[in-house]
Amino acid sequence: MDLQPKIADDVLKLSDMLRYVTYENENDKVSLQDEIQFIQNYIALFSRRFDHQLAVQFEVLSHHDKARIPSLLLIHFVENAFKHGVITNTEKPVKIVLKSHKDQLFFTIENYFYNNENYDEKGIGYKNVRQRLDILFSENYRLDVIETQEIYQVKLQIPLS
Repeated sequence: MDLQPKIADDVLKLSDMLRYVTYENENDKVSLQDEIQFIQNYIALFSRRFDHQLAVQFEVLSHHDKARIPSLLLIHFVENAFKHGVITNTEKPVKIVLKSHKDQLFFTIENYFYNNENYDEKGIGYKNVRQRLDILFSENYRLDVIETQEIYQVKLQIPLS
């Protein structure tokens, strides 16, 4: 089996991601489509790391072609789910749903997790994200974190520009 095309594709995805992080992050806002592509590339590369055994469902139900959001806002939630969640069980996939309606973006991510992990300081990443959201949107957003015995769910609603 020739790995060259797969490696070339991975390098291209990684190159796109690095360009996005380096150059697009300089802008206050980026197109929603670019943010979606960044997440898709991240999922694809992470999937290769696990020999395509990654259990992720990513649905983009609707979006506005001209919508703009703060750069790298959504990736934190995806990284968190992959870092702390069950990611290779097809019966318990990570579920990511992104949809827009009128001038609002709705982003939901849900993952199963293992209860036995210990963290030095739980939730520091979410404190930072919430601070960023406060700065960006004041009180014009909604971030709900729901945690049960085995499921972690985040629901984010922000205005689109």
